[in-house]
Amino acid sequence: DLISIPVTKVRYDEAFEFINNIVEVRNTYEEVKNKKLEATKEEKKELLRYLDIKNSRLHRLHTLILFDDTTSLFSDKKNPLNQLILRNRHNKISYFLNVHSFNRSSVPLYIKKNMTSLCYFGGFYAMDFNSFFLQFNSPINGQEQYQIKRYSILRLQPGTSKG
Repeated sequence: DLISIPVTKVRYDEAFEFINNIVEVRNTYEEVKNKKLEATKEEKKELLRYLDIKNSRLHRLHTLILFDDTTSLFSDKKNPLNQLILRNRHNKISYFLNVHSFNRSSVPLYIKKNMTSLCYFGGFYAMDFNSFFLQFNSPINGQEQYQIKRYSILRLQPGTSKG
């Protein structure tokens, strides 16, 4: 109820196809909007309906994707979602990974190296917190951050993971 943008829930086994469809439809929307592609009135309505947009006055579309409880989702290198995360960062898509139990293998190194922000909530044990905190290039050290003991967002320097 607190989120005022359209939300679609998709199971992980359907996510790859769903995300590819969103990218394809958004690209078509941009081409129609920029008059690089012709579309009938009905086709334009269908694009807006699929993207859950009220009108075509939006200058840019940006998609937010939340993966919930991803502790082992990205550990399989053959999982096609792995490639989408890197490929779609250029398609105006932001990914949020909700990891309940953070360890070295819960988020692959190539994702950590490309992260720009880390949001976390309190409740971690100091040892666990410091262990996972070492994997990111943070402007402050884990012990200082742990003392804050509240929800935090850190801007990271991508490409410089310590893990």
